[in-house]
Amino acid sequence: RSDWAGTTPTARADGKTAPDAVVKAFGEKAPYEVNAADPAIIYADHGLTLTDMAGLDWNDPKWEQLLEQLSDEDMAVMILNGGWSTPAVASVGKPATSDLDGPAGINSLVSSLRGVSFPSEVVIGSTWNEPLVEEFGKVFGQEAAANGVVGLYAPGMNIHRTPFSGRNFEYFAEDGFLSGKLGAAEVRGAKTQGVYLYAKHFALNDQESNRLSISVWANEQAIRELYLKPFELTVKEGKTAAIMSSYSHLGTTWAGASKALLTDVLRGEWGFTGMVVTDSAMGNTAWMDPNLAVRAGNDMMLCLMGASIDSSNNTARQAMREACHNILYTQANSAAVQVESDNTPYWYGLVALFNAIVLSAILLLVLKLIRKDKKLGALGVIVPVIVFALSALLVWFGFIKPAMAKKSAAPAETAEPAATEAPAENKPAEAETQPAETAPAASGVAPENGMELYDLADFWLGCHVNINADNTFTVAYDYNAENSGIV
Repeated sequence: RSDWAGTTPTARADGKTAPDAVVKAFGEKAPYEVNAADPAIIYADHGLTLTDMAGLDWNDPKWEQLLEQLSDEDMAVMILNGGWSTPAVASVGKPATSDLDGPAGINSLVSSLRGVSFPSEVVIGSTWNEPLVEEFGKVFGQEAAANGVVGLYAPGMNIHRTPFSGRNFEYFAEDGFLSGKLGAAEVRGAKTQGVYLYAKHFALNDQESNRLSISVWANEQAIRELYLKPFELTVKEGKTAAIMSSYSHLGTTWAGASKALLTDVLRGEWGFTGMVVTDSAMGNTAWMDPNLAVRAGNDMMLCLMGASIDSSNNTARQAMREACHNILYTQANSAAVQVESDNTPYWYGLVALFNAIVLSAILLLVLKLIRKDKKLGALGVIVPVIVFALSALLVWFGFIKPAMAKKSAAPAETAEPAATEAPAENKPAEAETQPAETAPAASGVAPENGMELYDLADFWLGCHVNINADNTFTVAYDYNAENSGIV
């Protein structure tokens, strides 16, 4: 507050009637900027993949080359389809990945995957124990990685503004400093397993009732000292690489469209490097405009379908490229380069099944009418053809095309394992848990005892095959519970 006296209230306002300017702002669709002077972006193929970027600084010039490989469609797909997953992008060798809830254990809303039910953040916050919480983050990350999950919508970093808030179980405490210290510790623990945590909900999402339509007013001192402090510490001390923005409006501006919040404070003041995803952008969330989001610093929409973005101008393309830079940077420095997930939306299969049933019914009806020697006309041909075409399109876009993208995005068989290229802080700690005498090797010859083969899967399950001189063989497994996250 540069003008302390000028911003200090001198009298209590009525507070019950919104000023005309506020009413007008909420009644109009917020415009997004289009600047004719913005330069065009360059498209080029440099033969780079996401694996090549592991460990590189966000400002490394090589990033510009990778980003030039993205088409407008690639960027739109990455930005608009961040619901509990991120999509595969073949042009940069990016695999599909899974992001799941939540603060108290893996809880998938889009599959049957369930994880260990850890204590709620209220209980964890009551320990005041940073080393313990960091160990919790490590185990949480281990379990996620073992299930092919690289991003978790956690920890909840809002505060207990009131004891009656409907989501306090996801937040550590009423104190922003304690919340930030513990959130930073949890993030540090998960990062050791290559798992990034989306600290949420940024910001001022401190009540559950009406949170889809809440507008928050607060002075800058309260915002910084109470509501932003948990996120600030998680960024500065935890080095989190992912944030989830909130549904809240800060005044009349949606948090996900607030440049002051997501660019000026988060990145400019705190030095955050990584990606920002929205809260769920499906259903009655028309104000969550991707065009506003990418211009403000909100990189990805937590959405599975229905979102669109205007990429017809240079301002939009520049903002989209910046958003993709942030998304890819986070994923390059995580287990994403080692894990590939099948994120085909489940409703594709349901719709395809429904279409198949309808098509079968129509064909049966046609056969029945033919047997009765009735004239069907053009309708008997057109309807089955349309249904068949819709089914074929769903199968193509839902199953065949994603599978082809995965295949083309997969690293070559001769490539070095991604784990060797990841930064040290993101490597699973195999060196600490694997005894030197059993260090993994592709193959070796055991003296006077034929051949021994050994392979290590995901740093927690090892397989020994001994082919003996008398043509017998044995198979043994090494199970490392610490690295598997299964206890």
